[in-house]
Amino acid sequence: MGIFGSQLIGFVGQVGRNIGKPDLRTEETEAEEEAVLGPVFVSAEIGEAGDSTMIIIFSDTFNETITPATSAFTLGGITGDPTIEVVTVFGFTIVLSLSGDAVAGDTITVAYTKPAINQLQDTDGNVVQTFEAQSVTNNV
Repeated sequence: MGIFGSQLIGFVGQVGRNIGKPDLRTEETEAEEEAVLGPVFVSAEIGEAGDSTMIIIFSDTFNETITPATSAFTLGGITGDPTIEVVTVFGFTIVLSLSGDAVAGDTITVAYTKPAINQLQDTDGNVVQTFEAQSVTNNV
C-alpha cells in the first residue's frame, strides 16, 4: 500500500471515530449564532404579488423602523432594467417596488450592499451583511 492508501485509512479512521457522537449544537446555539450574524438571505421571488414587486425573504425578523435607500439593492436580468422605487421592510421580508415589470423568461438576480446608514437589521440590532447577486424565482 502506497502513501495515499495509508492516508486514506487514517482519514476513514478519523471519520469512524466521529460516527455515533452526538451533535452538541442545539436550537438555542443555532439561534445565538444567527443573532451574531444577523439576518441572512433565504430566497426571493417576483410575480406572485405583481410583476413589478420583488419579495425577498430573510432568516430573521427586521426592525421595521429602519429602511435602507433603494441604492443598497442591485437588480440584474430584468428586461428594460427597471429601477427600484420603494423599499418596504416588513417582518421577515423586504419588498422592492420596481418602476417596470419583469417578463416571463427573465433570469433575475438581486444583491445588497450594506450602506453606511440605515442598514437592514433585525430587532436585536444585528445587521444584514453585504451579499452578492442571488437568484430570484421568476413567477411572471
